[in-house]
Amino acid sequence: MRWEWVAGAGAGALVLWIASCGLCSESRDPAQTTPGRTDATRADERGAERELASLRIALAQEVEAREQLAREVAALRDQIGSGTNSPRESAASSPETPNRSAQRSMFDGSSLIAAGIAPADAQELRSRWEGSELEKIQLIDRATREGWLGTAKYQQELTSIDASLRGDLNEADYDRYLYATGRNNRARITDVLANSPGEAAGFKAGDTVLSYDGKRVFSIEELRELATSSRAGDTIRVEVLHDGEVETLYVPGGPIGLMLKPEHQAPR
Repeated sequence: MRWEWVAGAGAGALVLWIASCGLCSESRDPAQTTPGRTDATRADERGAERELASLRIALAQEVEAREQLAREVAALRDQIGSGTNSPRESAASSPETPNRSAQRSMFDGSSLIAAGIAPADAQELRSRWEGSELEKIQLIDRATREGWLGTAKYQQELTSIDASLRGDLNEADYDRYLYATGRNNRARITDVLANSPGEAAGFKAGDTVLSYDGKRVFSIEELRELATSSRAGDTIRVEVLHDGEVETLYVPGGPIGLMLKPEHQAPR
């Protein structure tokens, strides 16, 4: 009877030892026990990283395409507003003339020369533009590789490139740069609010604001920022283009009371 008890106890201990060994083997590092499964996981991760990089590159290309489309739409609006023919109408009226709109550069130096700018000056501006665009391409590539394309950091660095170019150019050259790249460079008055400082000063619908307190104005946003930063009670000198002539008006600091729209006009 005693031997039976000892044998039973020994068998039980053997079973417990085998079970504990099994648990130990299951708790080992999966990388040592299932190398095939780990390799497959790593392959999946590498594939996901490649797919994510491809998506980021596609997003960067989409951003560039949208910016180009916005410029083309602005150019078409200018054509409609000035009554010029669209590219299709021009091609239909002169079938032997190739359609150059598709070949047109994003920097139209010929428009500057047509506006009276010296060819050498137009080429210098183009060189500045090319350097700025190259910086933007490099920024997109770096942001895509490092995974921060489209973030606040990306927008900040993109704005910094534009601000650097603006700082390198004088006001006349910056005006020419905006015109050659198809961007709006004027703030035109569409309406003057009744009983406003603008009405009292003599602003008229159709006038184009050229400067505010001695600083050139190229956009509605710039005019608003200048008016907001001025001190209430100060007398501010504002230059406008009225019927082809530059006129000087005076307003108190603060809001003027003007309704404005952006325009693309030949540099002065």
